Amino acid sequence: VWRCLVLKVNFLYFNIEESFVLRDNKTIRILQQSPISLSFLALKVAIKRHPARMISSLIVSVILAVGYFLRIAEGPAEETHSVYLWDQLWMVFVTLTTTGYGDFVAGTHIGRIACCAAMGIGPVIVAFITATITQTLGVSADEEFIMKRMECNSLKYQVMELSAR
Repeated sequence: VWRCLVLKVNFLYFNIEESFVLRDNKTIRILQQSPISLSFLALKVAIKRHPARMISSLIVSVILAVGYFLRIAEGPAEETHSVYLWDQLWMVFVTLTTTGYGDFVAGTHIGRIACCAAMGIGPVIVAFITATITQTLGVSADEEFIMKRMECNSLKYQVMELSAR
């Protein structure tokens, strides 16, 4: 999943071939010599351009993973709330947000361990969201230069393609 996300973001925002075609040696040199990770830079750009989509997909994937694990741990025959997956997802969501209404409670020890994991993950996700929004929106000088240069190269490349027709 991570690799697909990185490839998609790299394809959408960073086409290095355009820099080679346009002979933009300065951008190529910075990419080759600097310790910038293109995957992490692509993730930063994706979060900066689509913060709600990226963070909500993280939250949904955690809720689905822990909810399904909780469903497996509780077993359909153990409790009446194990019949519906939505009840486990609701319990994980309420646990992640540290609300804890108490309408659904894990009945098995493994289910309780899964809920404890969700209790630990919830504040970490909130801290991750806060830290990601704060730090990711801050772009270094090299990253800002590369972002502007790649966007400029993309526009030049489009003009070059249109003029060739």
